[in-house]
Amino acid sequence: MTREEGIETVYDGPSHVVILGAGASIASTIHNSEPSGKKLPSMDNFIDVLGLQEILDSADSDCRTGNFEEIYSCIYTKDPKSRTIQDIGQKVFDYFSALHLPDTPTIYDYLLLALRPKDLIATFNWDPFLFLAFLRNRRFTDALPRLSFLHGNVAVGYSAKDQRAGPVGMRSKATGAEFVQTPLLYPVTHKDYNQSEFITHEWERLKVWLGEAKRFTIFGYGAPVTDVEAVDLMSSAWGNPRERNMEQIEIIDIQPKETLADRWGRFIHTHHYECFSSYFQCSLASFPRRTGERFMHQFVAVTPGEVFQEPNPVPQHFDTLEALWEWHKPLLEAENRKIASMRRDTPLDEAEIKRLGSYGAGLLKMFHEEYAKNPTSRDTEFRRGHVAEWRHLLDFIYGASTTERIVDAARAESGYTIPHAGPMTEDGEGYYGFDSGADMYIGKIEE
Repeated sequence: MTREEGIETVYDGPSHVVILGAGASIASTIHNSEPSGKKLPSMDNFIDVLGLQEILDSADSDCRTGNFEEIYSCIYTKDPKSRTIQDIGQKVFDYFSALHLPDTPTIYDYLLLALRPKDLIATFNWDPFLFLAFLRNRRFTDALPRLSFLHGNVAVGYSAKDQRAGPVGMRSKATGAEFVQTPLLYPVTHKDYNQSEFITHEWERLKVWLGEAKRFTIFGYGAPVTDVEAVDLMSSAWGNPRERNMEQIEIIDIQPKETLADRWGRFIHTHHYECFSSYFQCSLASFPRRTGERFMHQFVAVTPGEVFQEPNPVPQHFDTLEALWEWHKPLLEAENRKIASMRRDTPLDEAEIKRLGSYGAGLLKMFHEEYAKNPTSRDTEFRRGHVAEWRHLLDFIYGASTTERIVDAARAESGYTIPHAGPMTEDGEGYYGFDSGADMYIGKIEE
């Protein structure tokens, strides 16, 4: 599949979820400094960057060691309403509220344009960079991903009357209600994710998206000890990795691969993960706005040509936002064309049915070969996932009736039955869900 063909290929799904931590905001300022020269802090240098030492010197001496997370958690545990806690909160809000984006494109501009409304970016960061980038890129397109601010954000307000978020201090066009400053969740061991309606909504959105996502990218988030509850919530939404045997995880971080694999092991199914030290190495930069399509082509291709899809890497340096937008125009134009003319109702002739069926026959043979070796092995389940996603993709593109003809052609050519699409139960005796398109048994088709 050529670069041009990849641009023109547009599916409704699958969705992509991106989690952002402090490392993402720090990375966004490496080549594009904050206009006033302010730095983006990590927890290790948070005290120095924000100038908190004088405030912390007034705290209990037992709470003066370690990084900001450890110190703040200690102070909060002793007295959550102390003057020190209030002073820290004001200092933090003032510092982050004063941050601005440079006029030139940042990593966040790239990231927003790399995804579509079917996708979600969820951030733990308080800084306004992601939200400001979202607002300015809406001048180019409304086809941007959804956002969730999991620990609050200095730029985002919430209207309880509308149950919607917006720029803090502005008013809702629908009701005139003000978007009131949202609470910031600080690094304490036990956070209350239900302390505000806004925070609850942000987490509910993430949980829904994680449950459906096929790609999951973790960018600059280290899962600190004080976020153990947050990671538990994400893990619960993601589910058992054994049941996510096709999903792909990407981790963008400067830590060693072994460290990252251990940190995120509860999300990873076997080898279905990749680690990158730079944003421009991952799928978002190699296949912008087509990461879902690339997932389908790479792991559940309908034709052999899709497996060898040529990337469409976004250039790493643009002098202006207008130049960045101009580069993305062909992708947006293709999406608009495809949305209006999906091939779902296009009839296929018998030659096309047979061609698509032949590819499926190959998938069936590989599944049954593994099943014959070991019905419950990892490789068997991996091949089952290939068959299931192939059927799913056909149904999405051509509709149920045409898909049935293609699957029947694959079944007839291979001589094998169609396996259940659901993952195997823990006891190995059955499968999750109901699959009316599968055969009642696994093996050669009975004469």
